[in-house]
Amino acid sequence: MQGGTNSSEFRIPNSELEGSLELRVPSPQPSRLIPVPSDKILFPRRMLYVEAVLYLTVAATAFGLGYLTGRGGSSVASKEDVNVQMRVPVEGKVLLAPAIGTKRGDEGTIIIALPADKLSDKRLPIAGLRPGDPPPSDATSLAVAEFGGASARADTAGNFALFVPVAGSYRILIISRQATRGPDGPSEQRDIAELGKYFDAPADLLRRCRYRWLTKDLRLGTGPVEVEFAE
Repeated sequence: MQGGTNSSEFRIPNSELEGSLELRVPSPQPSRLIPVPSDKILFPRRMLYVEAVLYLTVAATAFGLGYLTGRGGSSVASKEDVNVQMRVPVEGKVLLAPAIGTKRGDEGTIIIALPADKLSDKRLPIAGLRPGDPPPSDATSLAVAEFGGASARADTAGNFALFVPVAGSYRILIISRQATRGPDGPSEQRDIAELGKYFDAPADLLRRCRYRWLTKDLRLGTGPVEVEFAE
């Protein structure tokens, strides 16, 4: 027939066609499990990321603390360096001058330098600061240093050296170990009264030895302090 459907045309039923299509679609294959060696441990990838961030945080914190500590140490060191640079060296010589003969060093003479414009309610101990005493104890040395002063003893040639913490005006007490004097006169009594503003038992500090109680401006480049005692 023309314009119609050929009755002799071969057709496949829909039910059979759908079944054939389903056969062409591969069925899902079961996943294969890969065996893990007994000497290895598997971690989730997310856990590794978390650990990596943690390590970086700890490293950054340690670096920051180390940097701050280093700066703090440098600051302390720089302050100490500044204090050392501000110190003023003081040198001098103490001689005994006999009536006849050659001058010689006044070995063992005590030299004490104290700030001229500073007074304290607390008096300095004299143990270790008198001629013939053993070297001053740590407590005495610390007390003198905290007051802003320094002390030294002359060697066999009469030379001495010390450092004062800062430049300025100082009272310098020099007590001879060898030369002695008579009873205290008016000038000695005035000096002992003034020394009482700094020391305990100032009369016992001098012990009737010859001494000099000077005021001197101590700065870098200041000349040596030279004293002679008549023997």
